[in-house]
Amino acid sequence: MVAVIYFSRRGKNKQDGRCQYINVGNTEVVAQKIGLTLNVKPIEIKPLQAYPVDYFETKARSHEEYLNGTQVPIAPVDFDITDNLIILGFPNWWGTMPQAVKTFLTKYDLGGKKIYPFVTHEGSQFGKSLDDLKQLTPDSLIMKGLPVRGTRAYKSESSIKNWLENMNLN
Repeated sequence: MVAVIYFSRRGKNKQDGRCQYINVGNTEVVAQKIGLTLNVKPIEIKPLQAYPVDYFETKARSHEEYLNGTQVPIAPVDFDITDNLIILGFPNWWGTMPQAVKTFLTKYDLGGKKIYPFVTHEGSQFGKSLDDLKQLTPDSLIMKGLPVRGTRAYKSESSIKNWLENMNLN
């Protein structure tokens, strides 16, 4: 019925203005909390070439991908394509979703699905990612999304609970 699909990155990340190592990416933390609430195992979008652990190396690579519109090769995403509801999570990179998420959206037909997006960010919320999502999935219904500040991902239970209650999914 519902699939929780996300892209996340662990490694050195900006947290409160400083580079810190995180064992689990912020978006993955939120996806796991959503999955736990809905009793659904979240499914990860994995680039075939992992992003570097170093924040600045990842920033440079992702910026180049963004500027060039690179289709980032991803591993097959194993989810039930007949699920009617897709909860899709990603970090806000360069004001939108990472190129790996764009690859997923062009590779898998989500036409006719309701997509509930969530994003982790450090102040930019969804940026222009909702417009990009609508453009990449014109036959889907984009529903109200959930922005979560990355540094608050570990404390996002009440926001997630309220969001899911408004969707009548919990």
